[in-house]
Parts: sequence; structure tokens; C-alpha cells
Amino acid sequence: MSPRPTAAHLLALALGLALGAARPAAAQPDWLPPEVRERRARQAAARALDPCADPLLRPMAPALRDTGFDRTASPCLTSEIAVSARGAALVDLPDVHDTLAGSLFVDLRLHPLPRLELTVGGRALDVRHAQNAGVDETEVAFGPAYLAAAAELDRRTLAGRPLHLAWAMRLDLPYTDSGHEVPVAAASPQVVAAWAVSPSLVGHARVAALLWLARPPDDVHTRRAAALSTDWAWAPAGALAIGLGAEAQTGWYGLGLDHLLVRGGLRVPLGCRARLDLTGAARLLGEDRTDALVQLGFARDL
Repeated sequence: MSPRPTAAHLLALALGLALGAARPAAAQPDWLPPEVRERRARQAAARALDPCADPLLRPMAPALRDTGFDRTASPCLTSEIAVSARGAALVDLPDVHDTLAGSLFVDLRLHPLPRLELTVGGRALDVRHAQNAGVDETEVAFGPAYLAAAAELDRRTLAGRPLHLAWAMRLDLPYTDSGHEVPVAAASPQVVAAWAVSPSLVGHARVAALLWLARPPDDVHTRRAAALSTDWAWAPAGALAIGLGAEAQTGWYGLGLDHLLVRGGLRVPLGCRARLDLTGAARLLGEDRTDALVQLGFARDL
């Protein structure tokens, strides 16, 4: 019969277990080939670079069209409420009134599914003043209201860094713009991309079509255009983001150049869930009837 353990035996056993647990674990041998280890390290670094991780690095791209239906979408889907005030100017064109315009936009974005974003919004106010030697008029309008959707297409890598792709569609609803006496509809389908070069630098690109239709009695007026743009956002310190981009468009006035513009801005975080933007754009070439615009925007994540 084996001897019964005593309290001293139990105390010695517990002490031995404690000392064994305190020893550092021996490193396991790394049996993976070097090329596999390097590939896994590159994949881990790419996963750490997420172009949608920082809301400061979303595109800073104010829309040129009056109703904003050519606004650049983002593949970084989110839920937020956004308010933006836009001012635009047209000056010194022959046979065209000098025009100053101010608009207020309100947007509600919802992210109900992992790869889907829905937006409802509208131009809450539009004030336009036209003046030349024989004209001095001010017009006030409301609308249009619009619906938009965006959905993630794919996640890839480009040059070893993550690339997010998405499609987006915005539709301006007819009969919701008081500035037109006839029904007007507009749509903007686009494919957008975001590419993380580093945690503080993200590039954005867009290919878009612009479709516009007005239906006066017994007639139909249409316009269409294609646009290509790129925008970059850089936040070196995390407290301020700087944006810079360019856009070219053709088709709205025929086969010529509608516009070649440059744009950019600043974005400042207000706490951890809100942001304030100051952006602008200037037309360098083209037939479009906006020379310059500036936009002040506020957005808050929901």
C-alpha cells in the first residue's frame, strides 16, 4: 500500500508547478521555407493597411454640377449624417450672365448590410444671383431630392497594398426640383476605388457616367457625359488631412472637353466621430459654366 501524501508533499508539488510555469517557453523551430515566411509577412502588412480605416482619408471632391449629382462616391461604406454648404461662381464669359450661387445639402447615409450603403438626401436650399449690363436677378429654389446606393465589389492588392472597389448609383428624383417647371431626372452610375499607399496616404479613383433628362410637353431633352477623376488624401499627424485631386469630363456639351479641374481641401476631426471639411475646385479648361467653387461640410458617424 502506497504511503498517503502529507501536507509537505502537496506543498512541494505546488511549488514545483509554479516554478515550471514561470520559466520562459522554449522557442519553437520555424520550419517554414524563407519564401513562405516572406509572403506571409507581406500579406500581414497589406492587411494592416486598410484604405477605409481612417475617415479622414476619404475623398475630398466637391461636385461641380449645381445639384451635386456628379459627386464622387467612396468605396468606404459608412453610416453618417452630413451637411454641406456650397458656393460657386461664373465670371467673365461672353454672352453669359455672371452668376453667384449658394446651396445647402443634407445627406443621411446608412450601412444596413456589410457590403451595402444607402443614402437619402436633398438640396435643401439654392440661391442664385445673375447679373450683367441688363440683368440683375435673384432666384431661390428647393430640391431635388435624391436616392443613392453603393456596394462593395471586391478587395484586391495593387503593388502589395490593399485596393477596395465599389459601384455606386445616385438618382435625382423628378418633380422634386422647384427650379424647373418640367420634370427633370438625373443619374450618376460610377465605379470607385480606394488604394492605401500607407496608413496616412490613400488614393481614390473614379470612372462615372452622367445622365440627365428633362421632359417638357411633347419633347425630351437629354444630356450625357463621362468623367474620370483621381483624388489623394494625406493625414501625416492624424489631426489634419490634406486633399488634392483632378477631374476631366467630356460629353455634356458635345465631344469636346467639358472641364479639366483641380480640387482639394482640408479635413479636421471634431472628436472621434465628427469631421469638418473645407474644400474647393477651380476649372482650368473646358466649356462648363462654373469657374470656381468652395464647400464647407460637416459629417458625423452614426
